[in-house]
Amino acid sequence: RPEREKSEFTAETEVIMIQPHRDDVPLSTGDLLAYLKAQKKQVKIVTVMTEANDQAQGRFPDIIRKQSSLPSVYFAQREVENRQALEKLGVTANEQVPLGEIDAVFRTKKGTDAVLYPKVKGDRDKQDEALVGKVAQKLRREAGLDEELQSADKQKQKVVFVPMGVGNHIDHVLVRDAALAAFKDEPNVTLVYYMDIPYALEEENLAAEHVQSFITANSLQEAEFGGDVHNTYQRKKIDSIYKYRTELRHLFDNGNVTLPRTCVWM
Repeated sequence: RPEREKSEFTAETEVIMIQPHRDDVPLSTGDLLAYLKAQKKQVKIVTVMTEANDQAQGRFPDIIRKQSSLPSVYFAQREVENRQALEKLGVTANEQVPLGEIDAVFRTKKGTDAVLYPKVKGDRDKQDEALVGKVAQKLRREAGLDEELQSADKQKQKVVFVPMGVGNHIDHVLVRDAALAAFKDEPNVTLVYYMDIPYALEEENLAAEHVQSFITANSLQEAEFGGDVHNTYQRKKIDSIYKYRTELRHLFDNGNVTLPRTCVWM
């Protein structure tokens, strides 16, 4: 695998890391994020699915109600943990942007309280197609590329990190597709697809046809960041992940965090 040069992140380059949920960036690219912050680089963290739905009826909402009364209470706790994790990596509150979309496990069928997705992995429902465009428009705005803006930001070089969709999580693939729609025709934007952790810990998820076909269709090359990034900042990444106390036992067996080297596609 080729290694990426750190010089790609110049002082003028704007870096945006997009996560579907409140944990995906620290889990997947936390060591690189810690490196960039140690270099005094400003990094915008955009979280797309930041809202629950207390009226949603389904297996996962029911589990949450039994554990922490309301889904909104559960999400409030996740927000606290996310801020703590990002602070551990050097990210300030001002660098964090919530987009306010509803998580897949709480999105409901139109006109009902029944959840749209009984499972979070699989094909996207037609009802969500409009959401792809909506998220794409919001991502363009956060990158300073909204058509209504007359901003010098439009001319800045940007590196935008998005999930590859390894594991076929509904929200991860939706955010990936929205980012591609938002930025594919922008000459000043480099899209970097990160390896979704914890799903990428299972080899079959990495080898899945939907991942490999996306890589081929977009002529992507796999790359790792330099060994010093991994060796120096892996500990910070792991320490930040331990801040996700609500999710830890679901993310890793027995809550023990073990991670591969950060890998991306460009």
